[in-house]
Amino acid sequence: MAPSKIVQKGNSHSSNGHVSDLKSGNTPMVDSLQLENLLLRDEDIFQTTLNSEDYLDSLAPIMKNAIRSNGLNDLLLKLNDIVKTKDEELNQASMESTDEINSCINTVDNIHTEADDLRKQFSQISSSLNKSAFELMSRKKNFVKYKDVCERINETQVVLNECIQVLELMNKILDLIRQTKYFSALKLIDELINVHIQKVEDFSFAKKIVDSIPHLTKMVKEESFENLSKWLAVNLERKLQAIASGLYNNLDELQNNWLQIKKENGPTFLPYKLNSPVELSLRDPELNYNVFEDESLQINLNSIYDAILVYQTLHELEHLSNAYYKEWTTKYNRIIYPITTASVSKKDVAFNNNELYEYLRKIAAFFVADKQLNLVTKFQLRSNTQANELWSSYMTKLKPVLIQLVKSRNFKDIAELSSFKTIVGEFLQIMDNNDYDIAELYEVMMIIFKNYYAPLSVQEFRKDFVSSIQSDYYRPLTVGDKAQYDGIISNVWYKKDAAFGPKNVREFPVTFPFSEDYVHYCFKIRRLIKNVLKFIEDYYNYEIAELNNIIINDIIEVILSDDKGYGIGYEIRQFIAKNENNKEITAQSYTNLEYYLLSLYEVGIMINNELRKHTGMGVHNIDANDSFTLRAVNTFIHLKKHAEETLFRMVDNKINELLDMVEYDDYLPVEKNTEANFAVKDFALFLENLFTSIFNNLPSQLRTLGLFRIFIANFDLDIQYLESSMRNLHVLKEKGDDGTGGNVALESTFTELRQCIDLLKLENYDDFIDNSPYRMRQFDRIKYEDGISLIKKLKDNDLEQEPSVITDRVGGMPRSGSSRSFASVLGSLSPDDGNGSLGRTDSRASTSTSKFAQLTTRFKQKSPYKSTMNLIRISTTQLIKPVYFRPYARILARNLSSTSYLLQTRATRPQLTVEEERQRLERITKAREEKQKFRNRTATYYATSLGVFFLALSFAAVPIYRAICQRTGWGGIPITDSSKFTLDKLIPVDTNKRIRVQFSCQSSGILPWKFTPLQKEVYVVPGETALAFYRAKNMSDEDITGMATYSITPENSAGYFNKIQCFCFEQQRLAAGEEVDMPVFFFIDPEFAKDPAMNHIDDIVLHYSFFKSV
Repeated sequence: MAPSKIVQKGNSHSSNGHVSDLKSGNTPMVDSLQLENLLLRDEDIFQTTLNSEDYLDSLAPIMKNAIRSNGLNDLLLKLNDIVKTKDEELNQASMESTDEINSCINTVDNIHTEADDLRKQFSQISSSLNKSAFELMSRKKNFVKYKDVCERINETQVVLNECIQVLELMNKILDLIRQTKYFSALKLIDELINVHIQKVEDFSFAKKIVDSIPHLTKMVKEESFENLSKWLAVNLERKLQAIASGLYNNLDELQNNWLQIKKENGPTFLPYKLNSPVELSLRDPELNYNVFEDESLQINLNSIYDAILVYQTLHELEHLSNAYYKEWTTKYNRIIYPITTASVSKKDVAFNNNELYEYLRKIAAFFVADKQLNLVTKFQLRSNTQANELWSSYMTKLKPVLIQLVKSRNFKDIAELSSFKTIVGEFLQIMDNNDYDIAELYEVMMIIFKNYYAPLSVQEFRKDFVSSIQSDYYRPLTVGDKAQYDGIISNVWYKKDAAFGPKNVREFPVTFPFSEDYVHYCFKIRRLIKNVLKFIEDYYNYEIAELNNIIINDIIEVILSDDKGYGIGYEIRQFIAKNENNKEITAQSYTNLEYYLLSLYEVGIMINNELRKHTGMGVHNIDANDSFTLRAVNTFIHLKKHAEETLFRMVDNKINELLDMVEYDDYLPVEKNTEANFAVKDFALFLENLFTSIFNNLPSQLRTLGLFRIFIANFDLDIQYLESSMRNLHVLKEKGDDGTGGNVALESTFTELRQCIDLLKLENYDDFIDNSPYRMRQFDRIKYEDGISLIKKLKDNDLEQEPSVITDRVGGMPRSGSSRSFASVLGSLSPDDGNGSLGRTDSRASTSTSKFAQLTTRFKQKSPYKSTMNLIRISTTQLIKPVYFRPYARILARNLSSTSYLLQTRATRPQLTVEEERQRLERITKAREEKQKFRNRTATYYATSLGVFFLALSFAAVPIYRAICQRTGWGGIPITDSSKFTLDKLIPVDTNKRIRVQFSCQSSGILPWKFTPLQKEVYVVPGETALAFYRAKNMSDEDITGMATYSITPENSAGYFNKIQCFCFEQQRLAAGEEVDMPVFFFIDPEFAKDPAMNHIDDIVLHYSFFKSV
């Protein structure tokens, strides 16, 4: 029976107060309300017994809370309190109602009974619990066993997972290999070995995997290189033409950019070409072409990077480099075909222009890709040195092929040659832009220019010139309008004050003295220079001095030379010879040559200016006026003389024809004529008509020269005859000297006479006027005043005549008028002082001299004395007539008496028989020959001795000079005298100022050595020793001996720079391909620090130059 519900609020309060007391006593709190509610359930709700599981379930949380809060004692106390309270309530209730008590007792009995039942039940439950405990223990054991099994299963599962992962890694490695991701596969192999395989190493399959790792690694390595080879085939060989297109398009872009820069900056940058230092400094780096950044090519570098990483990880990068070198060489041999060593030796390689263009494009793409690939791979596969060596090897094959191609083509047209030059030139520029050595390629370009372009230009010019001089219009050129006049006058060369010059022309038509061929020549020579500079404009960037030399000596000078089949000088000479009987052509040729000669001076100036403008370097051999004189000037001077001689030869022929018709026997008149002899009149009239008709266009001084030079020549011949007579008298004097001294006077007379004639025959009087040693050596018997008087009168007469086009200095050159010593002597003859008895002054006054040769012949038929005296009389008369010869006449007259005496003595000498005369002449001849032989032997001995002396001196000059320089430091040569290397010189100076010694070097163009300093600079103080090294490598395939020269900059510091030991002290011999490091051990003299002149010097440059030893 359930306990009765008793509700007492007061007790409830007391109960609560007790709980409060517990709280205040700092005891663990017990929820009494919950406990009371549990124990005091409503009858309607709680109908179960105390052993009810529901009741226990409700009590269990309270107990757990009490135990958890360590309040079990409080719970018990609380339960006791509740029990006590309930007992009190029960007693009170018992007292109140016995029935209820009895009822309660009954209830208690019942409870007791139930309690017994409960005890029995608890015993049963206890038994069940014990049984359950045993079962639980058994199950626990089973659970532990199960747990062990599970752990083993888990471990097994982990191992199985590792095995599966290992197998999956193997599969993934194989997949990565198939996907050509070799470095990723190699990383997985490394992870497999170092991480995963150790966990399953006891399994047999793991051991097999471990055994297969080396093979797998080898496969990865080999597959990566094979993939690299495929990459080279796909992305290099197959895309060479595409790469070449990018390179050549980039070249066009660079050229256009440089042309734009030159256009914007005017002529400043005109001499500089693409790839020159100036162009490179101004070039935008973005314009440079990169093969692997060209998106149109789509070249992926993963394969090559992958191979590098694989071999680098395996520490076999050197092996990869060697294998890559072999593979690259294979590609190289395939790409350069058909040019091979065998084909070059057989000279059987032939290309047309299109084939050569495509071939060189492919070669350029290959070598550019080589260097750029080296750069992106950071030189781990190939170095630029290897690339340069491969290029050098290829150039030894390409150069002879290109030369053979040029020879086999036998170019006949400049346009075709220019096309070939452009193909090679573009290839050269691309290789130069990518830092390849283009020396041999540039040599081919120079061969094209010198051996082919120059001859073609010469022949083309010569053919055009021949065509122009053979035209039907070989006469003075006449133009009828200003447009034609301006076109001609702006292109031809002429003297600015010429009659046809712009200042003097007032109306049209205008007639030029020269013919149409001179105009064509001026046009063509200007066009030629323009075309030559255009030809070398783009691709000729080096050896400017040699280029200028070719332009001048192989083109311009050859064109203007007198060489058969090349020069226009020869063609002009042949043209004159062919038409020597044509008076109009001969006269016009002479006139044209006047202007040709003038043009040569101007052409020299123009060439120098154009070369400076377009190449940056003018001609070296220029005069003080900064003018360049062509050698062809001498050629045309001789041509002009040839034309003049041809002209005079024709005049002589005409005069001889006239003389044959003239009879003039009255050469010793006894009566004075009232007028000139009729024969002289006819002769003069004929000459006047002849010269006005034939030589109307010639300068007046040349027209008068045609007459006057006959007198000079005849008079010279007469004097030679007198000199011969004088020498015969001198021989007689040696046999018997009478002591009169007459021979001395005679010799003096003819010596002065001969020197006067030689002076008159000079082509240039400058040496006589300005060169005192020359004057004293050649004309010691002529007074300076007399000579100057004669020359002045000749020059004054020149000024009275029509000026020649080439009379002044042009570009610093001498007057060409000096080539005609007597060009205007007969221009204005003046009578003698006051008496007027020496004849007329017009051209007819010279007719007697034209007859002089015939008169001499007639005189020689008379007695020696009479004919000779008449000859002297007539010659003296001829000398007195022209006013220019008055000094000469006075000299002759002063000694005439003694000459007459000696000649008379000779006339009275007994006549010898023919045999005696022959023997006398033989003795004289033999004596002269012996004397001449003695003189020749003596001169030979002296000349030989002098030659040997100078030869020995030339050989000794270099070592002597070098030894002096090495001891003194002259000429920038460091001191190498070991006697100066005393210990006190090798003590460093205590100073804070350190001298920077910089090192530079170069090798001769004919020495195929690579010569470089191993350090750029060192810092030393005076007295401190230093060691530096230079490296030299023989790039050729033969042993070569070289010798180094050296210098110091600034030169005034060389005296303090001392070399203790140096490779330059002796010759160095390097085997083919040998590379050596060469030391130089030096110090700076401590006196350097004490010299005030050295205070401003902080830098010293030591420079070496290596030359090939003979």
